Amino acid sequence: MTSIKWGGSPGIAGGADATGLPAGVSLYVDGSRARVGPTQSGLDDARQHLSSTTQKRLVGSLTASLSGALARLEERLDAVEWPVGGLGLGATPLGARTASVGGQAFGALAASVNEPGASSLEERLASRQRRESAASGLAAGTYGLTLSLGEQTDSLSVDIGAGWTAGQVHDAVAEAVNASSLAVEAEVRRNASGMFIGREALVLSADASQAGQAASLAATTGASSALTRWLDLSAGAAERLAGVSGDADGIAAIGVTKAAVLSTARATRYASQGFDPEAETTLAPGAYTLDYLVGPASGAAGESGEVSIQVASGDTWGEVLARMARVLGSASPSMAARLVPATRVYELPTGERGLAEASGLEVTETSGKSGWRLRLSGADAAAQGLLDALGLGDPAEYGGEAAMVVDGRTRTSPSGVFSADSGRLTLTASGVFGEAAPVRVQEGAQALADALAAVLDSYNEVQDLLSRNAGEVRAGVVDTWTSLAASRSTALDSIGVARTGQSLWLDEERFLVALLSRTDEVQDTLTGGGGFLTALESEARGARAGGEDAAAAAWIAPAARERAEEDASASALRVCEARTEAQVERSNQLLDLYDAAPTLDFSAFSGSGGILSRKG
Repeated sequence: MTSIKWGGSPGIAGGADATGLPAGVSLYVDGSRARVGPTQSGLDDARQHLSSTTQKRLVGSLTASLSGALARLEERLDAVEWPVGGLGLGATPLGARTASVGGQAFGALAASVNEPGASSLEERLASRQRRESAASGLAAGTYGLTLSLGEQTDSLSVDIGAGWTAGQVHDAVAEAVNASSLAVEAEVRRNASGMFIGREALVLSADASQAGQAASLAATTGASSALTRWLDLSAGAAERLAGVSGDADGIAAIGVTKAAVLSTARATRYASQGFDPEAETTLAPGAYTLDYLVGPASGAAGESGEVSIQVASGDTWGEVLARMARVLGSASPSMAARLVPATRVYELPTGERGLAEASGLEVTETSGKSGWRLRLSGADAAAQGLLDALGLGDPAEYGGEAAMVVDGRTRTSPSGVFSADSGRLTLTASGVFGEAAPVRVQEGAQALADALAAVLDSYNEVQDLLSRNAGEVRAGVVDTWTSLAASRSTALDSIGVARTGQSLWLDEERFLVALLSRTDEVQDTLTGGGGFLTALESEARGARAGGEDAAAAAWIAPAARERAEEDASASALRVCEARTEAQVERSNQLLDLYDAAPTLDFSAFSGSGGILSRKG
């Protein structure tokens, strides 16, 4: 129990006792009692009388508070985005719009405003809407098409039967596109409501990570152009189907987007065991044929093939692994292979086991298509034995798509990159959080002002902790921290960073005027070689350079820690009557009652049967 009682004692002029301290001021902490005044020196003296447990608790609490405040300050410094370059965050034209992530999404979600003309909208092209049952009017035959995404192309073949309906044609083209190794996906979208109810369109999409990569579907021959004319694919139709408001290639709108990440993206990954690259392999010499398939998890057609791995007599594990990385890595653009550092387990003559550095092989699916997975297998028992011996018989990690809820709509992505604000904003998920968090788009100058105001709040938090606990911190720490602003007060005030007492606050109107009219001066004052934010960042990170609690070693006074340690040692030598927590609580309550009680004549009571005990 910790209680503080403030109350004047009648009968002493001015409410002060013989020591000159306010009467009736009692401090109870864990059963210890001291009479103190409201001055800092009085509080420091009172600390000398606190129990060792309380001494430790006070020092530990201050250490934790300082560490937390410094961590928040660093986080807010990192969130500052300088509009014209600086703080290591690149260059952005002054006045350009910036995106920031708030709430629990900080560190798990990144947001960026797309450059005009580089829309990240997933829906790239859409066909003319037709009734599913309507006759297509296309002649039966094989139509050759070329699918493109940026500089990449792939040849497609679509077989159309006699008398096919529009729905059958849409499905056939979608199947051909989805079988391609290019990161383009096709979907037939049917309208279940509205003026176009009963109609459908073919939509070609690409992951938001492919922003700026144009998609197209062209005829390879003159005869095939009948199909492309019939489809009549256009970006405008895709935007209309996606419900795009405004120009998808324009600049992001000022406002807030709500986003929550339900899962992160994972590519299928095979990882071998670790092997000594200099040791001779135990594999039998010969050729091993491996099959690979990169395609939908359902087992539908994708990209498949086989490779041959040669193992010669006397080959080392390093040579075999390097050969496999070259062969598998060049077999398909949808598959990557590389050597990676690993560890191996070895056994000593004593029977004990140890770990040593080694080399391993990693094979990953890189198709960029939703639902596609990588499967490796041996063409025969010997080849499968090779994979099993290496630890490549099963994936180390099975693939999965990222899932995100953006403004109430759940979507998936093979890369973890999503579009928002009609393709003008890009969101990248790296962590999971269930509750929707705000993604705010602001003018660059306004975003800087908000970030700077948050930094000043954190500065004030640290300043307040140090000032209120001056007796517990090293000499000079308070002055050093205060001087960060005091020594720059004139320059800071000229750009709108005002000072009241020891606290700083942002006069936003003056700051924005200075930022737009004297940009270089503002930048130098804040982030130059001797700038305020530069010095603040150096001081904060220097205090925490040794870890979370490094502020204790850097700022807490040795005497404060030694006093707690000495009291603890002395307490260990005393033989104290064991008391339960309930007994301590009761004792402190009785003391509180005693101080508040009116003057009574206790002569009428004797022994231990009195109604009020003075013991505690």
